[in-house]
Amino acid sequence: MLHRRFILRQITRSPGQSLLLALGLALAVASLVALSGLSASVRGALNADARRLHGADILVSSSAPLGAPLIAAISRLEGSGAVAAVAVHEFNALVRRADETASLLCNLKVVDPGYPFYGAVTLASGRSFGEVLVPGSVVVERDLLERLRLTTGDPLHIGSALLTIDDVVLHEPDRPLGAFSLGPRVFVTGADLAALALVETGSRVSFRRLLKVLPPGGDPDLLAAELKVVAEGERERVETYRSADSRVKRFFDNFIFYLSLVGAFTLLIAGLGVGSTLGALLREKRRTIAILKALGATGGFVTRHFRVVLLLIGLVGSLAGLLLGLTVQAVLSILLQEGLSLPLPVTLTAEALWTSLGLGLLVIGFFGTLPLLRLRATPPAAILRFDAPIPRRSVAFWIICFLVLVLAAVMLRFMLADAATWGRFALGSMLALGGLALLSQVLLRGCRRQRRGPLALRQALRSLGRPGSAAATILTTLSAAMAAVFALYLVERNLDATFVRSYPADVPNLFFLDIQPHQRETFSRIVGQSPRFYPVVRARLLALNGQAVDRDREHRRRGDNLARDFNLTYRDDLLEDEVLRQGKSLFGAGIPVPVSVLDEAPGMENLRLGDTLTFRIQGLPVEATVTSIRSRTRETLQPFFYFVLPETVIGRAPQTIFTALKIPPGQGVALQSRVAAALPNVSAIDLGETLRSFAGLLSRLSAILRLFGGFSVMAGLLIVVSAVLATGGARIREAVYYRILGARGRFVLAVFGLENLLLGLASALAAMALAQTVTWLISRRLLDLPYQVFWAESALMVTAATAMVVAVGLGASLPVLYQRPSDFLQAQAEGE
Repeated sequence: MLHRRFILRQITRSPGQSLLLALGLALAVASLVALSGLSASVRGALNADARRLHGADILVSSSAPLGAPLIAAISRLEGSGAVAAVAVHEFNALVRRADETASLLCNLKVVDPGYPFYGAVTLASGRSFGEVLVPGSVVVERDLLERLRLTTGDPLHIGSALLTIDDVVLHEPDRPLGAFSLGPRVFVTGADLAALALVETGSRVSFRRLLKVLPPGGDPDLLAAELKVVAEGERERVETYRSADSRVKRFFDNFIFYLSLVGAFTLLIAGLGVGSTLGALLREKRRTIAILKALGATGGFVTRHFRVVLLLIGLVGSLAGLLLGLTVQAVLSILLQEGLSLPLPVTLTAEALWTSLGLGLLVIGFFGTLPLLRLRATPPAAILRFDAPIPRRSVAFWIICFLVLVLAAVMLRFMLADAATWGRFALGSMLALGGLALLSQVLLRGCRRQRRGPLALRQALRSLGRPGSAAATILTTLSAAMAAVFALYLVERNLDATFVRSYPADVPNLFFLDIQPHQRETFSRIVGQSPRFYPVVRARLLALNGQAVDRDREHRRRGDNLARDFNLTYRDDLLEDEVLRQGKSLFGAGIPVPVSVLDEAPGMENLRLGDTLTFRIQGLPVEATVTSIRSRTRETLQPFFYFVLPETVIGRAPQTIFTALKIPPGQGVALQSRVAAALPNVSAIDLGETLRSFAGLLSRLSAILRLFGGFSVMAGLLIVVSAVLATGGARIREAVYYRILGARGRFVLAVFGLENLLLGLASALAAMALAQTVTWLISRRLLDLPYQVFWAESALMVTAATAMVVAVGLGASLPVLYQRPSDFLQAQAEGE
């Protein structure tokens, strides 16, 4: 039988610990709800708007002009009335003011009448897109008008044509993620494509056909299967709106993956915080349990009632976490929708609801079992002693510990769908937490042995080792939480320093693309120098040593892979930053089709001289033999190629050429305008502008990551407060004894302040050491970036974190200072 008044009294008599336990659970549940809700919202929006995101039922795409068989098949379907089709060409090109005083790299989209089949292109004037976009006119984004100082009605040079700006585009259905484009969007009608004179052989152009199934409601899969029969291998892709991969989908897949890593770590830290707070709450009840046992209560009575206490607190914490998670999800949706046209409503799925409630109760049940087992064995003699010995750990204790680890692994596996990532994350987290736990034990042992220094410092060091102080747990958990936030900031700073703030002075800052072979001399004359030209031939790798590339497996790999299109080049010398690691020369002698491979090429770690690579170049298989392996001597932003072949092998293949120039500040715009006027098909990329856009995007995404990182720190601070509250009795005794021995309140405050200072400083320094290690691994091993320590910022973070811990610890300890010695001694005498 349960006694409700007793249960409620246990909660109300420890309001601080109960609140902290509920908050810790709320943080854990909120992380899960926010991530699962955002994922469900994204999936729902993408599935619901799949047609709108692609603007068609069937998408046919290629990086080269579509072949005659595929075009004939599409025409046949159009003629039979099975589909309607529009052609879309997308590429980057320089546009110029009519007076040639300014130019700008833009993303051109050349469309036929009828585009888009689904959704609508919204214009500032409110007019119909089909009505506005007619031959001789263009529709542009507002950013172009502002940067070129133009207005609607002004002329605009695009390639060899002079067109009129007729309206401003506000939204287009199949471009939901504009942050990743190299310039503003410009719409041109298909009737003006030839007049632009921008599409040459080998130009980087996306050739697409958008098809709408007629009548509406037909099955696009059947028609897509018919077109795939005549499509040219992997060069021509035929997909439906259900299977096609959009830029926004790839973005969200990658971003939610990394957000899940941060969320998983937050969940792990919050779980540790819940365990610590729960233990502190139940330790506070030892005297109550001892009294109950002295009055005849059984261990089962104690366990049942306190389990109900914990379940009630867990239910409140889970509900609070549910509301907090929905709020966080709303904030994430707002941050991600900035610059997007994809609606992301706040979503609460039944799965997320039951999972969040179940998570809170499971965490309480598992983490509460360990302290309850130990409290059940509390002897009645604990009535007489505040520091009665804690019973030894039994076999059941270690079984429960194992089950807790299993539960944690299952929860992490739920958040991280990829098994390999889950394994690496779990192993890395265990090593990090284990290392921090070992370090905390070493530090605390050193504190207990300290015998020198001022009295207040010696007392603070001894206080860290008091029974039940939980100093080791605080050091471990708080260090891990701080390390997560520190690492996020340091990685961002390294990205910013590498790509934005510290652009190397000796590397190119202006790239010119799509130069045709016959335009080299003209281009050199315009720029006034003889730059190095880099010819590019597009190809796919079919096999390595006769073994076909597993494209499904490669596509599942994160980062670079062997399934993508590669840029081949031809030359007979090494670049300035290259050396031969294997082989006496690039191509040797007597090999019909030699190839030199860069040792950074994906999947080529075990490559040896004499191995064979089979490429598909313009539809034809070419088998090449590895005659040398190159290595780069330094990490720079200079152009480089994985695969180099002789000119005799691929020199006549359709190709494009690019070059990279270092242009003094202020001269880039004028040079781009001169090149665009003489060679309109040549595009230029100003890395300065591109990096500024990257910095804005990085800042927005970092704000989201820091939000979850803040959850980790909050969970760590809850441990500090819970430890102070749990050891309130011991602190009161210490303060009273100090006062009886003649110490003033200033001395007591100094002891408590130094104790929190030591905790905060040790945690912050350990966290910074771990964060610097993680940042080095991410920068050097994952992102291949130069690594910087950022001493000033690191010192500032350590100082701020230490000050935060001191403020929180002292704030929770201040009530102890006002405890009157007479009241405490009277309570002791009365046995309270």
